Amino acid sequence: MQAASAAEPARLYYFHGRGRAEQSRWVLAAAEVPFVNMCLSTSAEFAALKRQGKLIFGQVPLLELDGLRLVQSQAILRHVARTRNIAGADEREQALADQLAEACSDFRSALLGLPFNGNTQACASAVQRYAPIFESLLSESRQWVAAGQGMTYADALLAEAVTGYSELFGDAWLSELPRLKAHRDRVCALPGVAAYLSSPLRFPFPAGKVAEKYVQNVSTVLS
Repeated sequence: MQAASAAEPARLYYFHGRGRAEQSRWVLAAAEVPFVNMCLSTSAEFAALKRQGKLIFGQVPLLELDGLRLVQSQAILRHVARTRNIAGADEREQALADQLAEACSDFRSALLGLPFNGNTQACASAVQRYAPIFESLLSESRQWVAAGQGMTYADALLAEAVTGYSELFGDAWLSELPRLKAHRDRVCALPGVAAYLSSPLRFPFPAGKVAEKYVQNVSTVLS
């Protein structure tokens, strides 16, 4: 299979679930880049990707876009951000967006492990640590987290994390974080994001039976 051309939807290879690919899905959606989920079901499919040289580090997610095959989540996010003009308006804003993107990855790391360990306390601790900081970065005059006049990919990543924690805890934890809640709502209302969230491309929150199926899928593919 050749890498996707610019005229084709991007192809995002991952397991049947959110996991590490979910950040890429949100950024692709925010940038209004059409994509398809190429979900792995068997170890043979995974082995074939490695045998074809598509997984240079032997891991997913893998994004095929713009004639490139990209692995490593941060490389994927930054390529989409740079080429679709959501990386930041200048070098200063780009640096701030990159800094915040890394922080968002740390913020959501407890959610990433949740299907495997069921550790909701780690999720609560992440909210307590990071949410007040993000709240302080926002204001009535600063609607985007990197402090520019437009959205960056860091905004999509922050909204993704906040949405995940609200799916776990409900919106009660946002009651004293009105700017963060407004920011989440603002990003989720963007045309590309709203379309993604209501589409079949969106996997359900990994809890209960959904989590069990996801963990089994990962185990089967990696076996």
